[in-house]
Parts: sequence; C-alpha cells; structure tokens
Amino acid sequence: MQPFTIRHRNSSLWALALAITFILSGLFLIAFFGRVTTLTCNRVDPNQERCELVETSLLVSNVIKFPQGELQGAKVGKISMDNGSSDQILLLTTKGEVSFSPFYTPFYVSTQTIVSQINAFVNYPNRTVLRVWEDDRWFYYSLGCIGIILGFFVLLQDLT
Repeated sequence: MQPFTIRHRNSSLWALALAITFILSGLFLIAFFGRVTTLTCNRVDPNQERCELVETSLLVSNVIKFPQGELQGAKVGKISMDNGSSDQILLLTTKGEVSFSPFYTPFYVSTQTIVSQINAFVNYPNRTVLRVWEDDRWFYYSLGCIGIILGFFVLLQDLT
C-alpha cells in the first residue's frame, strides 16, 4: 500500500503544477493581452484637429496624442511571424510610422476598412470626427477563460 501513496502524491503534485500553470496562463492572457485600441480625431475647423490613440487593457492604459497636422494617413503593413506574416495597421505621421496596436492585427479585423476611414478623414477636411477601433478582448478573454476552466478541471479531477 505504501508505493501507491507515494505514486498518488507525485501524481497530485504534477496535477497541481499543471492546474496552476493553466490558471496563471489564463489570468495572464486576460490581464495583459486583451486590448482595445481606439483612434479618435476631432476637427473643429480645417486648420485645427486633435487626434488621440488610446490603448487599454485590463491593467494598463496608454495614450498617444498627435499634435496638429501630425497624422498624415495610414497603411497596411506586414509583420513577420513564425508561421508567416500578418497584417498590421500603421499610422503615418510627420515623425514616421506608429503602430496602431502593439501586436499584429487579428484575422477578424478588417484592416483595409480602418485604413480607409483614417485616410478619408485626413484627405477630406470637411470630415469633423473620426473614431476607429480594434477590439480583441473577446478573443483573449475567451482563451484566458478556457485556461482557467481547464486549470480548475484538472484540480477538481485530481481531488476526486
């Protein structure tokens, strides 16, 4: 009977380590990767516009303000990844290119639509408001929840 207890204890430690890994990975995805990025521009008159790029996650918020006339447009760029390349929205400014979001643009976001809206605002001075966003919270929150649920499932299975 003694060898069974030692084997069961080792199995419990591995299950606990696996459960903790799943749970912490899920919490990490939710806390740091689920983001919404919003570009808002207001034009009072053709010579006076304010643009602001706001990136918000559960724990962090980052704001980039563009001075008058700095935003020149947008384009779709490519970012290299291990399994190929992905699209990324790049804002064109007088100081160079600024990434619309810190990571690649997810497959379900229409990059060309966002780029077209930004370019239309820049090229047509009669447009007074621009608000475009990329929201990938639901994707990362879903993955995070799956990790947390799997972690608790492994933990509960080991306890029974």
